[in-house]
Amino acid sequence: MPSMLWNPVFVAAILAILAYGHYLLVKWLDRKYPSEQLVSFNSGYKKISLKKEEILYIESRDSEVLIYTQDGRQFRNRTGIGQWEDALGDGFLRVHRAFLVNTAHAVLTALDVLTIGGQEIPISRKYKDSVRAFFP
Repeated sequence: MPSMLWNPVFVAAILAILAYGHYLLVKWLDRKYPSEQLVSFNSGYKKISLKKEEILYIESRDSEVLIYTQDGRQFRNRTGIGQWEDALGDGFLRVHRAFLVNTAHAVLTALDVLTIGGQEIPISRKYKDSVRAFFP
């Protein structure tokens, strides 16, 4: 057997190429065939499951978080807004210390205000640059 096949650098390079190819394939499949992603949480001792697309925005109020949906429902939860930001991932943007919005439903109406579901959401100075980058 050729000695090159036993070279650790060569083996690592082949594994890296295969891993990157897998990553690209998964990303392409997610774009081509999007799946309905459900978010599950507890609200008022009930287990709630929502599609990510149904959530308009999330508002943090002291020790609780309010989840607002497209159909006007509102749910209370004790999970921190930072954890919600990690769980929801792509498609949601932090615009304020207390607000996380679904970018598919948000409209930039002023330099420091987003409108979503008829509600005006303030944009803080800390997040202004990321909002401007997302809404050119």
